Amino acid sequence: MTPMVAAGTIYNFDAASYTCSVQPDGGLTSFLKGVPVSRQLLPSLLPNGARVSLLLFDENNPTDGLVVGVTTTNLRVPSCRVYRGAAQSIASGSQTILSFTAARHDTMSGINPMWTIGDPTRVVIRTPGIYIATAGVEFAASGVGERTVALFDTASNQFFAIEECVPVSGDTTDVTCTSGPFYVPAASAFQVYVFQNSGAALNVNAGAAYTPEFSVAMIG
Repeated sequence: MTPMVAAGTIYNFDAASYTCSVQPDGGLTSFLKGVPVSRQLLPSLLPNGARVSLLLFDENNPTDGLVVGVTTTNLRVPSCRVYRGAAQSIASGSQTILSFTAARHDTMSGINPMWTIGDPTRVVIRTPGIYIATAGVEFAASGVGERTVALFDTASNQFFAIEECVPVSGDTTDVTCTSGPFYVPAASAFQVYVFQNSGAALNVNAGAAYTPEFSVAMIG
């Protein structure tokens, strides 16, 4: 059988067995697991996210393939975007963490997902680096009080982006909170906090592709 040459991104290199997982180019959530690695490649060249070339002798059997080269050790960025499919009630006068119900994409889903339904409020960061995050939130109509959306980093126990505004009179209030580049030195998780003080509970509305949405991506 003529081998197929493919390119992808390596994860979870095991120096004991000299195997790894590879995310093929174009496979946003698919991974080949247990792929052998050429012993000519030093472990220092095989960090999570390194770009590699591999030979596949049987595309249905990744253990019959071989990683034969490293094109760059630059990381392929972890990226995740989650949303909530139904409204969430927000009590007046207290900070509330948003809970999400599904992911639009999660580049780590095949190995170590950044978001899971079992931990619905957090997007998990496992690779140290510089990240940006954005949350889009629509509050139900009320012209009383203030509206706040904030992004929280669990490792440093701090908010790293906050957006506050007065509500729109007679209509819903849309708030977008975006961080600048934020350095994460070790494993952590990001969450979205919201606040409103209208004097009564208000919904964070659910709307296709914009509320509530939370995206996180590594940029360096």
